[in-house]
Amino acid sequence: MSLLHVYRMVLTSVLLACGCNPSARSPSESERYMRGDLNQQVASGDSNRIPSSIRLEHRANCMPNAIFRNSIELDELFFIETTGGGVGVLDFDRDGELDVVAAGGGRPEKSTKKMTGYFPTIHRGLGNWTYHDISSSSKIETASIYSTGVSVGDFDADGFADIVMLGFNAIHLYRNQGDGTLELVSPDHSGLSSTLWGTSAAFFDSDNDGLLDIYVTNYLDWGFDNNPICEGRATPDSIALIRDYCGPRQFQGLPDALYRNAGDGTFLDVTESSGIKDQHRGMGVLAADLDGDHDIDLYIANDIDRNLVYQNDGSGVFVDVTSRSGGCCNDIGVPEGSMGVTLGDYNLDGRFDVFVTNFQSEPPALYENINDINFVYASTKAKLGSAKGDFVSWGTAFVDMDLDGDEDLLVANGHIEKRSMGINYEQLPVVFENDRGKRFVSGNSSGTFLSSKHAARSLALDDFNHDGLVDFVVGRLNADLALVENQSVAKGGYCVIQCVGIQSNRDGIGTTIRLRTKNRFYVRQLYGGGSYASSWKPFAHFGLPDADDFTGAQLEIYWPSGAEQRFQLIGPNETVIAIENAGDIPSTPNE
Repeated sequence: MSLLHVYRMVLTSVLLACGCNPSARSPSESERYMRGDLNQQVASGDSNRIPSSIRLEHRANCMPNAIFRNSIELDELFFIETTGGGVGVLDFDRDGELDVVAAGGGRPEKSTKKMTGYFPTIHRGLGNWTYHDISSSSKIETASIYSTGVSVGDFDADGFADIVMLGFNAIHLYRNQGDGTLELVSPDHSGLSSTLWGTSAAFFDSDNDGLLDIYVTNYLDWGFDNNPICEGRATPDSIALIRDYCGPRQFQGLPDALYRNAGDGTFLDVTESSGIKDQHRGMGVLAADLDGDHDIDLYIANDIDRNLVYQNDGSGVFVDVTSRSGGCCNDIGVPEGSMGVTLGDYNLDGRFDVFVTNFQSEPPALYENINDINFVYASTKAKLGSAKGDFVSWGTAFVDMDLDGDEDLLVANGHIEKRSMGINYEQLPVVFENDRGKRFVSGNSSGTFLSSKHAARSLALDDFNHDGLVDFVVGRLNADLALVENQSVAKGGYCVIQCVGIQSNRDGIGTTIRLRTKNRFYVRQLYGGGSYASSWKPFAHFGLPDADDFTGAQLEIYWPSGAEQRFQLIGPNETVIAIENAGDIPSTPNE
């Protein structure tokens, strides 16, 4: 193992696991690449139906105490009950095993017009799909809010991931002490003194000073004194009306917030001075370099309001380019009920595309990046247009589930209306399998998770059993977290890249990674936020379908600071931890 700046680990066998029940100057080549000027031709050919090797198994009862409770049993039909269920994946204690933090939800007290929060939870991974509840010893139970969303990131750059817990009328910042405990930083000290309803958050470096800032999407102005009674039909053919949840159009949207890291453990609200101006019904946020200029832009998914695209001018000031970007709406210019958002290169052209999950009867929105920060609506082109149906879709992620070289899409579904015209409240999850960058196909994948219905909301990724196949966890309403093992039959090998920033932010958010083989290239980016109400430590995961592709394959890393690194892979099934400013890495590790 290298003792210098890159650490490599090569798995030669699959780990068996048990447990739980089943500007003016000319752009450089790297800039041209990241702007999509260095394209490769997508593999030719077509098929009517692709055979799938993707299999997703639900490992039940791994974390039975990690339950998001929304108090739906009170039958008050408060709108706050429809969202939530946030989850975060991190290595809390840096022991090499993944840990999971989950929002707890809460209980509205109608008589006092107050929210009682249930404590969030942390479960420590012990390996072999075994988890221990450390919520009490970690001191995450210091205080509670009606918690809804989770974001993880190393805001103080000490090597230990910290936690932001979003909730109704409050934000809690937990500083990881590095000794197995958390310190709850008071809002008066942290500067995160919002009294709005936060849904999702993204850690990212807005001004490229090496420190992680926080963007928070806020939803709408529901409250005990703003709680209209709404009715709807139980079925499309019924005449009688019954009471159900009101829709979001009954409420005004709230302004989002950007908090800049002051470097002393506090944050400053710079929303206005940074150019963030909206009062939409915010749901999801993606912080990523969308135009390849080494600073982080923003894509905001909004419920029934148009989605927003903010371009960073390089100084941490954001310009609203939504109207010219093509990323706000569907193909006829109508905003949709958007929740989750993710980033990937669906068509293998070297540009980063954006995928957004939507409400019932609205197909998911795929925005293809054609250049710079300009998108075209590509759901119909990619065969996603027929996927609208009855699904209400939330957490999502691009990931190569079967190591065949293209990125598939995971989507968590669950309705918000308990009496939704005969439509199931609990719904099946969906995998959209990528067919060589040409289209997506659903319904071919298998496994116990895909065959069971869930009141699902959040979704967060990582490789929980270290076998090179990406697993994930899903937050559900009034049920424990669904931990899902990827048991797909791998079509190739893999490479995983983890980044440690020095001049750039320590988590490496905004870093673009290019893998060039003798036949083509693949791209990934470490982004902030994404999915819905959930978060995970950024990593880049590549699947390569052919063993020969590993021979002489070169990794190129482009950091937000402008630093670049290159080195060759040793072989398949390699994990690389790259540290910024190490220079170019030799093709073989130093032992």
